[in-house]
Amino acid sequence: MKISCRHLCTVLFMACCTLFAGEGISGESGLAVQGAWVREAPPSMQITAAYMILRNTSDQPMTLVGVTTPDFSKVEIHETVHENDQARMQAMKELLIPAQGRIALQPNGYHLMLINPKRNAPLRPGDSVNLILTFKDGKTLPVTATVQKGTSQSTSAPGHMQDMKHKQ
Repeated sequence: MKISCRHLCTVLFMACCTLFAGEGISGESGLAVQGAWVREAPPSMQITAAYMILRNTSDQPMTLVGVTTPDFSKVEIHETVHENDQARMQAMKELLIPAQGRIALQPNGYHLMLINPKRNAPLRPGDSVNLILTFKDGKTLPVTATVQKGTSQSTSAPGHMQDMKHKQ
């Protein structure tokens, strides 16, 4: 069996996160990330979304101001807005996570829009996407999200990507 260096690094990263973080990925910053996943997209689609729960265990609010990944050209923080019986996505500059609070990034709510994949092959269930969350105070937190078909068990909204109107 031939294992690529990228696959080995991803497996080692995920193992370390599991070993040191228990239920989710946790940084010294007081932020825990749980249930990170990326929606599988059709091969021709140039966008998909990432979802997770961001839990702030500190006594200070935290502000997510950016996300990067080697797997996509661009990542935007988005919110689904419902107006006149229609839903559309709009980009946000930042996302506040309250002190001792949590924010769920889920279908039809807040989410990370992953734009223009850099991989030659489409993402398939079981693949991983490495994300780096950047906060207003300059701290960063690496997150590994697993690609899943359709919806997650905890957040379901079939057709989310097809039903939204994208506004930039």
